[in-house]
Amino acid sequence: MAAPRKLLNYGDSVRDATFNPANSAQVFVTLESGIIQIRDVASGVVLSNLSVGYDHLRHAPRLLYSPDGTYIATTTDPWRHAEVRLCNTKTAAVLEPIACAQADSFSWISFSPDGTRLLSSSSNAPAQLWDPHTARPILSLEAHINLIEAASFSPDSRLLALGYYDGTVRLWDVSDGNCLAMFTEHTARVTHLVFSADGDILCSAGNDGGVYVRRLRDILPHLPQSKGVQPVSPLL
Repeated sequence: MAAPRKLLNYGDSVRDATFNPANSAQVFVTLESGIIQIRDVASGVVLSNLSVGYDHLRHAPRLLYSPDGTYIATTTDPWRHAEVRLCNTKTAAVLEPIACAQADSFSWISFSPDGTRLLSSSSNAPAQLWDPHTARPILSLEAHINLIEAASFSPDSRLLALGYYDGTVRLWDVSDGNCLAMFTEHTARVTHLVFSADGDILCSAGNDGGVYVRRLRDILPHLPQSKGVQPVSPLL
């Protein structure tokens, strides 16, 4: 067996390492110093350095990678005056998004599957959808303000399901920020949300021990064979 190749030749601690989601010839290495190195896997050469920052407690930044590997969203300690940044891996530009008025509890949640939207959460402000190209908010999901515990975009990126600490699940239209449906079956915080591969079924799980499965064409009025919101029994 061939010996493993060492990419780092000095003592800075590594906080995170992952392959570029769209290019396995590159690896993203996050150092304790607050730098993300983009390295060529074959040669180990540093292609670029990105400064993601770190808090005074030296907590590792929370990292999200866009599906095409172009953007890395970082948050350091979202409960203590977070440093919020959006890094472009192709240009090495590091943007500090505006309108983070609630930065003391701000956190990135996930990219949409098509990479055109980035979801953020705050405990005392509405969730927001951002344009990663400009680091500017596009929509605020104003209908509900509560701590987000689970999130899932539909495979086509048109819908967003959010599960909250209060046990509710809300389904949002990503294009205009409208709340399309609300589900209240859970009696405790929602822990997980997932769409089926075809985007037609939404599954939620919660701390109440319930798992609920909903067929969306039976719930959303504008879809064929709509029957309105129907009660759904938990899976035992």
